[in-house]
Amino acid sequence: MTTSSTHKKYPERLYEEGKCPLQYRSMNHNCHLAGLQMVEESVGLDAWESIKASSVGVIIRLKEMDYTWSAQVVHHLLANQLVVDNLHELWSAIEGQPIRFSLYEFGEITGLNYDPFDINDKVEVDHKAFWEEMGVSPSHGPMLSEFLNCFLALGIGHLRREE
Repeated sequence: MTTSSTHKKYPERLYEEGKCPLQYRSMNHNCHLAGLQMVEESVGLDAWESIKASSVGVIIRLKEMDYTWSAQVVHHLLANQLVVDNLHELWSAIEGQPIRFSLYEFGEITGLNYDPFDINDKVEVDHKAFWEEMGVSPSHGPMLSEFLNCFLALGIGHLRREE
């Protein structure tokens, strides 16, 4: 078997080897979604199914898959990115070889829908009654203090951040 003497040219790295802007920042190494069980029990089945069918339902589906976030893998992919022009793809160098992570791979790995949104879809939901029931001004949206009051009213005040 003969070896090729031609050197393959891959895109240049986004960051110099061994350097990246993330290396000195703190990051959460694992994210466990098991805490969502408490939310499911608090809001009831109808509301839970409604949330699950919404655009943020992806978080619930990740919880149902017992998904655990690994920041080390993501950090490696981001720190070794290659420069590409496609916004829907991330290319990274692993052991000197390029790999692609795109919406297609994301969909295959997670089993989630990665189809484009229909720009003609109109979602018109009036959240005014909901926010008023929660004690939140519907004109400016929720503030953290208002959410904390909601949690206390629901009996889940132990979520308050300890100073």
